[in-house]
Amino acid sequence: VIANVTGWGAVNSEMVELRNVGNAVNLQGWTLSNGRGDIFIFPEIRLQNGQLVRVYSRQGTNTPAALYWGRENAAWAEGDTITLTDANGQVQMAFRVGETGPLFQEATPAPGN
Repeated sequence: VIANVTGWGAVNSEMVELRNVGNAVNLQGWTLSNGRGDIFIFPEIRLQNGQLVRVYSRQGTNTPAALYWGRENAAWAEGDTITLTDANGQVQMAFRVGETGPLFQEATPAPGN
């Protein structure tokens, strides 16, 4: 899930925080997009249940807990819809910048289903 979005509008401070609330997952090939044609493509990174990763818009060196898009300008603005899509192109979550809850979140099956 998109757990938090902070610092939008300023490339050096904006960050999207993702938290895994399901089974272990490899995010390679997943994307974050803003609806204006800007797309961040995740490198190979595995998240266990409860683990989080932060995606920063600015330049930086990727670590297991922080990924960097390498942008020169801000990716997010208040009112933008951030869409998290899996490697198969299925939308997993949509989140509007400046709001506290998701617009859409793919249902997570109960254990054993």
